[in-house]
Amino acid sequence: MKNRSIFSLFGGVLILLILIGCAASLPPLPPPEARMKIAVVGMREGKIDQKVAEMLTTALSKSGYFTLIEREKVKQVIEEQGFQLSGIVAPETIIRLGNLLDAQAIVKAEVVNTKVTPVNWGIMRTLHYSATVTANIMDAKTGKTIAAISESGTSTAGGVPAEIEYGGQKKQD
Repeated sequence: MKNRSIFSLFGGVLILLILIGCAASLPPLPPPEARMKIAVVGMREGKIDQKVAEMLTTALSKSGYFTLIEREKVKQVIEEQGFQLSGIVAPETIIRLGNLLDAQAIVKAEVVNTKVTPVNWGIMRTLHYSATVTANIMDAKTGKTIAAISESGTSTAGGVPAEIEYGGQKKQD
């Protein structure tokens, strides 16, 4: 359980780093009535993908650029319609989900290529985490991809301070 929470935190850090990295190139904030209405979907039932989707929803909401559909409403519609999360890739499914949620776009978030490696440093033992976080933004009217991003990172936790590498730069915790 402790590994999952550390790994979830790692995913959240990655997403925040992605957003911070893009912040310099963003246009001015639109007025509330002009913000794109989006829904964020974790692509697997697992806790990590769902936690990343929650953190992405929160980060996007705080950005002020979007109107976010509540995660509970998204979950309820997916369950009621019998959608399988892994099946929310076909354009017709994206369009149907978008219509049901009254969304302009669907953001699909997923953690892939996860790996945890124990590293022994004499008497200290650390864990080395690596993962790739992907996000695809799909137009809810056409089902076509608007944008896609995939970012990888690593983190070390244990007997030494945590270190995160993102975009070739290391940050010490």
